[in-house]
Amino acid sequence: MNGQLITELPQLLDLRIPYFDPSFEAMIRMQCKFAEEGYEKMSAVQRYFADNVRDDYAAGQLDAQVEAVLQEMRELSICGAN
Repeated sequence: MNGQLITELPQLLDLRIPYFDPSFEAMIRMQCKFAEEGYEKMSAVQRYFADNVRDDYAAGQLDAQVEAVLQEMRELSICGAN
């Protein structure tokens, strides 16, 4: 058994790179595709926004408004976060 470990362990270590590189590359490609699709969907929805809402979104002010509404929801007794 010791001889088998001595023989196969270096082979196993050498195979880790051919195994992990394609897996890592596939994960990066999936993340990129997800981000691209999300950006395309958001761009398609933005054209239906009112001009002032679109400007607020571009300036980053919409995030603050959403966070304020979420905070109001957290303060409600029905949320159970208290």
